[in-house]
Amino acid sequence: MISKGFKIIAALAVITLFVACGQYYQRISERNFAHIYNPMLTDIHPVSKLLRVAPDSSVLYLRIPVNDITFPEFRRRDDQVAGVKIEYFLVDSVGAEMWRDSSALTFLKPQKPATTYMQFVLGINHHVDSARFLEYQLTDVLSGAQTNEVLRILPDSKSNIQRYASYFNDENYPLIRHFAGINDSVRVLYTGDADSLWLFHLTNNTKDAVPFDHFEKHALSDFIHFDRPGSFVLNSDSTFDGGLRYFVGEKEFPMIKHAEQMLYPIRLLVNAEEWQELNQFSPKRAVDTFWLVAAPNTEAARQLIQVFYNRVQLANIKFSNHREGWKTDMGKTMVINGLPDEVEITDTGQCWYYFIEKNEKLQIPFLYNPAQDDYLIRRNDTLLNKFMLFHINGWRRGKY
Repeated sequence: MISKGFKIIAALAVITLFVACGQYYQRISERNFAHIYNPMLTDIHPVSKLLRVAPDSSVLYLRIPVNDITFPEFRRRDDQVAGVKIEYFLVDSVGAEMWRDSSALTFLKPQKPATTYMQFVLGINHHVDSARFLEYQLTDVLSGAQTNEVLRILPDSKSNIQRYASYFNDENYPLIRHFAGINDSVRVLYTGDADSLWLFHLTNNTKDAVPFDHFEKHALSDFIHFDRPGSFVLNSDSTFDGGLRYFVGEKEFPMIKHAEQMLYPIRLLVNAEEWQELNQFSPKRAVDTFWLVAAPNTEAARQLIQVFYNRVQLANIKFSNHREGWKTDMGKTMVINGLPDEVEITDTGQCWYYFIEKNEKLQIPFLYNPAQDDYLIRRNDTLLNKFMLFHINGWRRGKY
């Protein structure tokens, strides 16, 4: 259950923000959301978390890097402030031309004391079954820079991932990611009806009769300690559908810092026999061998390595759940083919588009799986396979 203090904060935000209305609205399905994956397409880079606190209300947590926001030029004055306008819309479908509810609020950020992030907490009322999408739009008051994102409001259930929030140690702002380091500890806020939580360490082997090799039962007030690497599911019951998912790795994750971390993603570019041959070498020698053979010279190899592992790191940040982000369907697609040129949000998932000719583009559809908070690719045909193979062979010939 959520604390009394938390309820009061959420209620105050709802009273301040909630406006019931219905006006013309440009369909979500008609807009390009490529900027949510490509940081070069927007000046503001928010991260967000939607926490369901009741069947008809949620709390939106937003975090924005302070460096993304414009302050007045008179920096010698300590009383300078920046402003961010937040506007949200609740809609029933991506094709809706009318929003169900909407409101806007402007937050001010003093230049002093200095902080790394601006953090916001907004309480939002929504209808239990009809409002399925929340779009928030951010505007830098001084520069006019804008960005937006669309979040799914999942059907409420005991294992709904939006019923969970996790916190490092004594921090009062939830983690907005699905990975942790070995020996990290988190406390979990669960807003559903349960008095304990189950933590499972998954084997990730589909041939196993039982998909986990270790489990623990925790009280809601416990700190949960990750004492081993791998995939974890934290749930309010003893099932694996829904719940909070974590990938626990080395402290550097999601960054790639050493040869062993560099070796594994190469599996996307080689066949089983080649992978077996590479694993006969030390990780450093295997990595050097692959990229020096692929590239025409050492300088080209450095460029290939920089681009490839930047994509791996971005995939880890964007897509990690109980697996490293580069192992997910979206992560593999991004690492091999690059960032999508267009992103369409659909009622059931997303469609990515890559330009392949002057007036032609390839569609790659993904279906959202709420049980695992993951997107699964839903296309397997000759054209897509040729497209993927073309880019794989490009990497192997020193091109990207």
